Amino acid sequence: MSVPASAGIVVIGIGTAGAVLASRLVSASISVVALEAGADPGPSGTPAWPADLIDADHVGTSHDWGYSSPAGAAGCWRFPAHG
Repeated sequence: MSVPASAGIVVIGIGTAGAVLASRLVSASISVVALEAGADPGPSGTPAWPADLIDADHVGTSHDWGYSSPAGAAGCWRFPAHG
């Protein structure tokens, strides 16, 4: 796969939102380079695809960032009280 020398927009992280954003930019005739972590397993359904990415009933962890929070930690779901 070749990578272009330049692009109108670089989308970092092609999760659900990044994929939609990249698609809409391309539809608007804007050149896009999409960057994603991990190796490219090739076309969908080939043996190189990790099983946890194919099974939509489970959250895959083979290509996550390895982030975890300690038990009981507020994480990003809880915001400090204001006032």
